[in-house]
Amino acid sequence: MRYVSHLPAPPLDRFIDDVYCLYGTPRHRRMNVPPMPSAHLFVNLGGPVRLWDSDPSVPPAVLTGAWFMGVWTRRFLFEYPTPVRLVGVHFKPWGMAPFVGVPASELSDRWVPADAVGQRFPDRIRQRAGETSAADALRMVEDELRGCLVEALPRGLDLVRHTARVLEQFHGGCRSSLNSRLKWAWSK
Repeated sequence: MRYVSHLPAPPLDRFIDDVYCLYGTPRHRRMNVPPMPSAHLFVNLGGPVRLWDSDPSVPPAVLTGAWFMGVWTRRFLFEYPTPVRLVGVHFKPWGMAPFVGVPASELSDRWVPADAVGQRFPDRIRQRAGETSAADALRMVEDELRGCLVEALPRGLDLVRHTARVLEQFHGGCRSSLNSRLKWAWSK
C-alpha cells in the first residue's frame, strides 16, 4: 500500500497538517491506531472500511462514503478493504471547525458520516476522484477544501489566537492582566 501526502498551501495550512492518499494492497488488513492529536476527514473511494473503538460500549462501524473523525483519546482498530483507495485530511486539533460547522468537542472520540454534519463536499470529491492519480486526487481535495473555507474564523479560534499572543507577550507567565485581557477578548 502506498501513502502519498501533500502539504496544503495557505490559507489551508492554518487548519490542515496534510492531505493524503492511500492506495494499493495493504500488507496488513488491520491497523491498531493509538490516540491521535489530530482530527480527520476520510473519503473512501474503494470498498467498505471497518472501525472498532477500544471502548466495548461503542458498536463497530462499517463506513463506505466519507466521514469525519474528531481528536481521538483512545485506541481504535481500522480494517482496510483490499485494494485500498482512500483520500484523507489530517486537520490540526482545532482545524476541522471551519469545514464541519459543529464544535470540535462534539466529535471527540467519534466518527460521523460527512452528511450527518451537513457537508456535501466529500461527496463531490468521491464523484470527481474516480480513477484519477494520487496527485490529482490530492489537488482535488485541496481545491474542495479551499472552496469550503469560510474566511470569518469561528469565534473560539479567534480567542485561542488572542490567548496565544497574550501568553507570548508575557513569556508564558500568567498574570492578573492576562485574565482581564482574555475577558475583554471574550466579551467582544
